[in-house]
Amino acid sequence: MKKITLANSKGGCGKTTCTLGLVSILSSIEKKVLLFDLDPQANLTNSLIGNYIDSNKIEKWFKSNSTTEELLNTFIQTDNLNVVLVPSWTELANKVLSELDKNSFGVTIFMKNIEKMQMILNEIFDYIFFDTSPKADKLLTSMLLACDSIIVPIEPHLYSYQGIDVMTKPYQEAINSINSFGGLLTNNIKYYFVNKVKKAKFHDVMLELISKSNIDDKLLNTMIPDTIFRQQETIINKYRITEKNPFYNLYLELLEKDVL
Repeated sequence: MKKITLANSKGGCGKTTCTLGLVSILSSIEKKVLLFDLDPQANLTNSLIGNYIDSNKIEKWFKSNSTTEELLNTFIQTDNLNVVLVPSWTELANKVLSELDKNSFGVTIFMKNIEKMQMILNEIFDYIFFDTSPKADKLLTSMLLACDSIIVPIEPHLYSYQGIDVMTKPYQEAINSINSFGGLLTNNIKYYFVNKVKKAKFHDVMLELISKSNIDDKLLNTMIPDTIFRQQETIINKYRITEKNPFYNLYLELLEKDVL
């Protein structure tokens, strides 16, 4: 079982859209996927579950005393038989962040609960995907620490590129702090890819700058175009799985690199 997220602390990079695109492909080939929606806006949850009633199920994953049964009871089966969801909660950030701040190693609670459930989850799922809000806080860092692979979508836009440092600095600081007490964590930011690409001179300039940046050796070949179809697919949660679908190309490249 592989634990993956598409994350960037810059909003509007298409994290949820790309996550749903990849998960749709994986589920179509009978892979079992568990999704965590850690974004209080609940876009992922609302896309997968119609008329969802807000609940605090996901809060259990940020409590150190949660039992295995309590954690299993957070799962909700979606309309897709191969996709299970731990849904978002609108009060997630407000309630959980205050609890994490009380504990000097509060950012590790989510990771440790995932580890506690590892054997059970291995028997049920092939993949875990995490979706988060763009805010660079302990909620985001908690999720990053739990991942095997972090894939960063970036727009051909200066602010999107700058969002990488805003996200990675507290993540690396948390790793260093935990390892100073005997931990063995590594930075799992694996690759970057460019999303929402348009045929525009400004985008051409930004793409050239990105290609010459310090992330060039981790930059995937796949680029996702910015089209109305991508937005429509997210809204109705229906993705066309063909070789012309850029998400399919992203899937193939991540598969080749052993992320998937």
